[in-house]
Amino acid sequence: MGTDNVQHMVERCPVCDSRINAHVPTAGTEHEGTEYHFESAMCKRFFESDPSEYT
Repeated sequence: MGTDNVQHMVERCPVCDSRINAHVPTAGTEHEGTEYHFESAMCKRFFESDPSEYT
């Protein structure tokens, strides 16, 4: 069997610090020109309520 050469880019949710596979669609938002991805819609809501707490 062959080896899959696709690398999985792993990011961390800025709210809960969970690992997120960057190739899997997740809740995301942009803040000050940077794209952020989240483990859940709840994490996204927390971030959007006060981005300075998480950046």
